[in-house]
Amino acid sequence: MDLAGLGSWLARPDEYDALVWWRFDRAIRSMSDMDDLAKWARQHRKMLIFAEGIGGGKLVFDFRNPMDPMSELQMLMLAFAAQVESQSISERVLGAMAAIRRMPLRRRGSRPSYGCMPAPMPKEHGWIGWTLVPDPDAVRVIERIVRELLEGKTISAIALALNVDKVPSPRGHWAVKKERTTGGKTGGAKGEHVARDVFTWTGAVIARLLRNENLLGWKMHKGKPVRDAEGNPVMATEAPILTREEFDRIGAVLDARSIDNRERKDTDALLLRVIHCDHCGGRMYLSKPTRNGASVSNFYKCNSHSRGDLCELPANIRVGSVQTTHVVEIPGYDPEPELRATLAEFAEHQEEKGRALEVPARREGVAGTCGCSGRTHSRPGDPREARATAHRDPDRPHVRGRVGSRRHHGPASHAR
Repeated sequence: MDLAGLGSWLARPDEYDALVWWRFDRAIRSMSDMDDLAKWARQHRKMLIFAEGIGGGKLVFDFRNPMDPMSELQMLMLAFAAQVESQSISERVLGAMAAIRRMPLRRRGSRPSYGCMPAPMPKEHGWIGWTLVPDPDAVRVIERIVRELLEGKTISAIALALNVDKVPSPRGHWAVKKERTTGGKTGGAKGEHVARDVFTWTGAVIARLLRNENLLGWKMHKGKPVRDAEGNPVMATEAPILTREEFDRIGAVLDARSIDNRERKDTDALLLRVIHCDHCGGRMYLSKPTRNGASVSNFYKCNSHSRGDLCELPANIRVGSVQTTHVVEIPGYDPEPELRATLAEFAEHQEEKGRALEVPARREGVAGTCGCSGRTHSRPGDPREARATAHRDPDRPHVRGRVGSRRHHGPASHAR
């Protein structure tokens, strides 16, 4: 159970006798939450009070008597009803949002895509709800990006110029327009989050912006266009920022300059996230340049331009000549002892398995062959065993033949 503001109260139960909520659904969201809350109340012998329960009346659950299970039973029954109601509300909301997505020009209330802003639905479309219209400030920035891209500038250089001119990035533009605080959490290394005061332009941000079909005025959902029953894209605005020809031309320019940046499963850049630029503190990345098709010395370089930053003294250092300033040891797990124990256990298991197979073989006489002929012997005590005596007599020459056969070869014959 992880509800905001409740954990601090549950951590100090000796300071009060009862917990009071305004409504029943303000305390729990599911039966599992209610079960945890009931266990806590029974353990600490507290009262749980809801000013407005299901149906509007006050609900009081007294857990001061740990031998009385009725309060917990009633809570679980009501929690089940609340969970069913919550699921029904969720389904209705999701259904309504899906229906709005299929309505042309109708905005469903989320943050608009960069380049657009909300406006009341025009009269010719019924005055119902809101739609999207071009945002003049963002459109000017998009036009600047497209113009510089077609003039030959790289997207990293464009991002750097936008940051120098303090142009808000797509993530910060809406916050500035609404006079809210900019910045927030963003992804760092895998599994990490980094808090930033302001989000900047980067080459990746520009490429993602110019490849987004929102610029064509299409409605998008989970990265894919929303289409009607006939397969046509549903329009989000009457005034798209780019035409289809312009969008395809920009995409062709980006494709011609792009490289394969798919996530690598392995890498020989062993110092990635280990060495950093001494001037800007940013990560240094392994570069493998070529000259006339031949590889030259690899080196690590400060890649500040990919982040949209300007490093005045970018560091470059050849592989093998890195100077160590300090060492940080991170304890790890050595699996060697466990591997050795596992291998020993496996060998013992194989040995026991072999012995287990030998026991019934000796008992039934189905295992073992004659060293001289390779033929299978009969079981001990079998009358036919006497016929194979010649095979085991050291004073007689070895012979070939089937055990128990009347046929013989040479002076030594099988005894009857």
